[in-house]
Amino acid sequence: VLSARHYLEQQLQVKNIDNAPALALSLTQMPKDEVTVELQIAAQFDAGHYRFIRVLSPTGKTLVEKVATEVTQGAPGWFVKLIPIHAEPGQALIQDGWIQYGTLTLASQDVYAYQSLWDGMLELLMWFVLGGLLTGLVGTQLIRIITRPLSQVVDQAHAIAERRFVSIAEPRTPELRSVAHAMNDMVSRLKTMFGE
Repeated sequence: VLSARHYLEQQLQVKNIDNAPALALSLTQMPKDEVTVELQIAAQFDAGHYRFIRVLSPTGKTLVEKVATEVTQGAPGWFVKLIPIHAEPGQALIQDGWIQYGTLTLASQDVYAYQSLWDGMLELLMWFVLGGLLTGLVGTQLIRIITRPLSQVVDQAHAIAERRFVSIAEPRTPELRSVAHAMNDMVSRLKTMFGE
């Protein structure tokens, strides 16, 4: 998830860095009246999925600013706070002939990155749960196979209590083999003792 977040941060930053000079270049080639600049910014803002687009004058005064209103998020708020995506905004200069008209700053909308990250995490979680269940089932079967000789030893002990003397096959597991061997030896001795 963290590596996917890093990848998405890089992609958002590349988009910011690419879009800022392209928009600044188109604004540089247009007349610089406020209405034309604002219309061009609004058109780009509406079509490009941005968090904000801002044009500041060389003195720092805000000439045009478009900020996204509340966008519905697909990822839960706690997830957004837990794994924040920080992509630097893109910046570029807007020229008016030989003089600087302003500085354009824009940041792409990160809601889609969070949605993609959330979907990827849910899919990964589903695979982990599925893998855990499958591993649990296989592990349970293996434990039953491994402990089957132990239940045979228990059955043999019950048979001795009922004065039945049965021998069991010695399992391949070294620990259980020694127990089964001792039990079989005891059964044969008890059988001989009771026979006498």
